[in-house]
Amino acid sequence: MKTHNCTCCGKEIELYERYPNRICSDCYELPKYDLEGRRVEFSNDSELEPLFGSFAVHFLDEKDEIVETIMDKYKEYQFTINNRLFRAKEARFGGVVIESI
Repeated sequence: MKTHNCTCCGKEIELYERYPNRICSDCYELPKYDLEGRRVEFSNDSELEPLFGSFAVHFLDEKDEIVETIMDKYKEYQFTINNRLFRAKEARFGGVVIESI
């Protein structure tokens, strides 16, 4: 198995050639903030778009409850973790991948 280091924390993780700059699952759980300082989370909801899925950005309040959702099919969304820039996008076969920029 090929490995590389998480581009957020440096932890050794399995390398996926399609996503060489992806972060580890521990860093995926860290708080994420968009470029305007709003707390965000991401999902890919295949119920909304059964054939392709639909990449969603969820804006959270101070209690981590969703207050707004936007759907950006086939796009990516830039945000920060620990003041470092990343992007989230729909993964090829579903789910969400987060990579450093």
